[in-house]
Amino acid sequence: MTQEFIPYEQALALKALGFDEMCFGFYDGIDKSFEDTNCRNSGGWLDKNSCAAPLKQQAFRWFREKHGIRSCIIDDHETPGYNFTTGPGQYYYDTGSINGWFQTYEEAELACLIKLIEIVKEKK
Repeated sequence: MTQEFIPYEQALALKALGFDEMCFGFYDGIDKSFEDTNCRNSGGWLDKNSCAAPLKQQAFRWFREKHGIRSCIIDDHETPGYNFTTGPGQYYYDTGSINGWFQTYEEAELACLIKLIEIVKEKK
């Protein structure tokens, strides 16, 4: 079930960007292991290297609701593989991917999440 959660590095980046929703688990900052205890980033019991572990759908929803950035994973039937788009509001504009098309949906999803984090960091 841990594949439903975003990876530690991106969860820590979301914490730095102000993500503070209740999550089903957290990452321990010492060994980056996943612990299945409900928590949020505020509250004082997580150290600076520990962070709440949002579900992928939670993270994408947070970018839509808090930052007005929508995203979409694209499955192109003519080109084998996946890509993503991101953009403001209800319209998408293609940012493409860093390395072209991705082999799996999950690779494109992670690349999209990394791009969303980058976009919000640049806005700050």
